[in-house]
Amino acid sequence: MKYDYTQLDVAKAIISGALDENNFNVSLAQAFIEGYSEHYLIEKGYIISSLKMLWFMESTWWINQSMDQHSGPPERFAKEMIWLSENQKELESMLRDI
Repeated sequence: MKYDYTQLDVAKAIISGALDENNFNVSLAQAFIEGYSEHYLIEKGYIISSLKMLWFMESTWWINQSMDQHSGPPERFAKEMIWLSENQKELESMLRDI
């Protein structure tokens, strides 16, 4: 696979790895960032801005009038975008310590 903008790549890895159904596992996100931080400097708030950027950049691809017809990975991506849209305001409190 090729890479995208680094913040989007990080956000994609975190949302796909830490979101199970409607439950976001903060400890999995934290574990990812701890490992990632061994190679790259991560500033406080990086995850929050990354996830917001991911929603902004990709929500229109996955949340649309034909999204009920998605299957496989596109269905998961749509669910991740819906979760992000419903939890934008909670990201600060959920991830403030990371």
